[in-house]
Amino acid sequence: MISLALAAALAGTLVACTPPHEKPADAAQETGEMTAARLSAPRPVETLTVEAPPSKKNIAADLDGEVKFVANAKARELSYYRMDGMRMGTDGERNAMPALSLIKLYLAKYVLDHGTLEDQYEALGMIADSSDVSASDLFKRYPESIDTVAEDYELESTRAGSEWGKSVTSVYDVVNFIKALREESPTHPILVAMAQATTTAEDGYRQDYGTARLSNVLGSKWGWSDDKTLHSSVSFGKNFIVAASVSGSAEDLTKFVKKEVTVKALNEATTKFIEGQKS
Repeated sequence: MISLALAAALAGTLVACTPPHEKPADAAQETGEMTAARLSAPRPVETLTVEAPPSKKNIAADLDGEVKFVANAKARELSYYRMDGMRMGTDGERNAMPALSLIKLYLAKYVLDHGTLEDQYEALGMIADSSDVSASDLFKRYPESIDTVAEDYELESTRAGSEWGKSVTSVYDVVNFIKALREESPTHPILVAMAQATTTAEDGYRQDYGTARLSNVLGSKWGWSDDKTLHSSVSFGKNFIVAASVSGSAEDLTKFVKKEVTVKALNEATTKFIEGQKS
């Protein structure tokens, strides 16, 4: 197994790569219908749209800038990217949602680039065990971290809150961020830490749901609200990245992901992608 110490050492040895392409159905072995997905198309984000259950409206009020809150008690979004350029996602994949612990990915990236050696080790451990203590500690020392990374990586639906746990991002942004890390290095320290994630988080919660339950996954990061009413995850494999978020339980997220990311859906998206390349 690759240790987190090796992951920290890799922070100074980033190289560019071109990930290999594979057949479109490699990311999942399930069958079913792709009910809410479409091929993704770029569009600018002006006013930040935050989608969350009505009970989470306060998270929008905590953000700077122009924010539109969309109350959705059944909010669920998914974004999928294959390394040859094919994308698919739900209609609201760019909507900001409570980032939960996925925001720790951005925090860790900033600390790896600008933090002390001790803080870099703490950041990588935070990715593996999802330590809230480390997140609070690091965000207190690097309050500019999330917004800086969002600007550097053009994460248009990502904003830091007054506390790390009040930040927002979109599943589309998370996928784009992991894609960028993959392109910087296939063994980027954050990716290695995701691949070495602990079965149980620091707070005792199981890290084994959502996108991580698809086949051929190499690494994952999970998020959940304190009251366990919101769940999210992002995973990557050899040739794909997928992120999803739901208002619901961990099992709800797993079911949603398996319903959306199917062999049929991937093949249909691939056909549209190929047709788009010809036009």
